[in-house]
Amino acid sequence: MARRLGYKQVVNIGSLKLPYTFIGAAVNRSLARQNPEVIKSFLKAFIAGLKASKDQPALAKQSSARHFASQDPEIADEAYNSFVPLFPRVPYVLEEAVRGTLAATDHPKAATADPKMFFDNRFLQELESSGFVKELYGNK
Repeated sequence: MARRLGYKQVVNIGSLKLPYTFIGAAVNRSLARQNPEVIKSFLKAFIAGLKASKDQPALAKQSSARHFASQDPEIADEAYNSFVPLFPRVPYVLEEAVRGTLAATDHPKAATADPKMFFDNRFLQELESSGFVKELYGNK
């Protein structure tokens, strides 16, 4: 919409490869401890959704149009083209991304917080080790 109004893009934040958490999900530790299969099932669906977003652009654009409350195909294309390159095959949380998130917050304890306290990639690692990701993506 801004382009139509004559504005020019100054920077595409996605192209900067900033260490920041752009995508993710959060659960409390007790849920993860008590229901690991629920967490793994959710992550399987999440990973399959990331793959579908890349493999089925029309479906992804239709979905994003609903969330952006716009049926304008140009806006859907722009959103898709901007965000889909940021979607990883497996959404591991990176320590430097959490560190970047902590640095961007004004919470008084953020500056001294240990980034490792905010994420746990073990379920993703288990899914990858089990062959789920390889089976999902094939030889891609």
